[in-house]
Amino acid sequence: MTESNEKRSMSDDEIKLAADYITKSLAVFKNVIEIGKTKVERLKNETNRLMWTRRLTGITGIAEMIRGVMMLIPKGENPLVKDIEELTEKVEELGDRVGRSFDDLKSVIAEINFFVKIVGPTFVLGRYMRDCIEHPSKRATGNFKRAYKKHPPFKLFYNLTTCLERSSSNPLRMAMDAEKVHSRETFDRWEEMIYMITAQLMILEAFANGLLEFKTKNNLDLLITRATTAYDELVEWRKEYSKKNHDAYWKDIKEYVEKHTTTYPKMTNAERADDIQNRLDTYLTQDAFYILVFNVSTVDREHSYHCPKAESQMIGVWNKGRCNVIVYRSHLANRLENNVFVKVENEVRACKEGKFKNVGTLRNVIQTQLLDSNSVRGDGFVGLVDLSKDLQVRSAYCSEHMWGPGWWEKVVFVGRPEVTRTLIVSFP
Repeated sequence: MTESNEKRSMSDDEIKLAADYITKSLAVFKNVIEIGKTKVERLKNETNRLMWTRRLTGITGIAEMIRGVMMLIPKGENPLVKDIEELTEKVEELGDRVGRSFDDLKSVIAEINFFVKIVGPTFVLGRYMRDCIEHPSKRATGNFKRAYKKHPPFKLFYNLTTCLERSSSNPLRMAMDAEKVHSRETFDRWEEMIYMITAQLMILEAFANGLLEFKTKNNLDLLITRATTAYDELVEWRKEYSKKNHDAYWKDIKEYVEKHTTTYPKMTNAERADDIQNRLDTYLTQDAFYILVFNVSTVDREHSYHCPKAESQMIGVWNKGRCNVIVYRSHLANRLENNVFVKVENEVRACKEGKFKNVGTLRNVIQTQLLDSNSVRGDGFVGLVDLSKDLQVRSAYCSEHMWGPGWWEKVVFVGRPEVTRTLIVSFP
């Protein structure tokens, strides 16, 4: 399209085309704003990357219409009016969200260059993009063009990656290194900030492709490719800081659990289990957890467990604050395929009705009836707790599996008397 000197209303065909462009554009903004960091790794998949690229064509198309028609507002009664207003709001919302996020994070770690070289110019470009959509005119186009020439998105992305490459200027590393126990929230917030800025730069480049009539979209394609590399770095940093946090968070949760039982003796088992679960959720780690809280009981008669690496993977507080607490961490669960979870679920379910006898100590029951018979795996954690002990089971850091890093069921042990106990089996 060539630029018109006069504003005019859109034809029916242009309205249909604009509706398609806006639908694709809104999908892009909603992915970034609503889904955010949880989808950081999506662009690493070729199919998802192609889908993202196709949706960005909607933003390019909107810019082309602004350049050619200079008027993106149809008649007032047309439903497209509301869509255009929503798109304008989303452009503004993304820019404001990045700005607010950085303001919040500045209180954690001050990295002024990150704002001057990256966040500030990105915000300005986004504001001019919004003006072009909301009030299309030569002036709006000229403002965007000047801002683009001064701070092209690809150059801003280069500034971002350069900043992240050096520990002395990487705000994520600076914030994490300032913490004695690395927190999940700190890492997540900086990861989300980096993701949103990168996504916004892609959007701005796609818009510039249409508005400024670029002959190729090489910069946009290269930006998408380089962004996936940056996301790979974020994945590696998460692994790195999770590994560094291994001993620190375990020491912290051990102290927390021990103090918790004596400080709040009147808490219910459910309340205590929830508190410990919430605490575990604050740590940056790739471990997964079971939290067991149950009434005061006698070991080997009313509860027992088998845990080959209890010294490093289990915390036990016994008969304090009117309860017992077990926190078990699985190093392996979050790296296992779903079929392995299904297998342990089936094994535990097979133990439910009358398969085992209520004879001897519970320690002996676990060894002879559960482990020696290969009924359940014994390389992680196996626990039995009498039903009468108000056992509360919680899991943490195992979001893909609502039953936690293993499986648990109520199991009937036949004999005199017949006893129902909860069987918990977890991965190493």
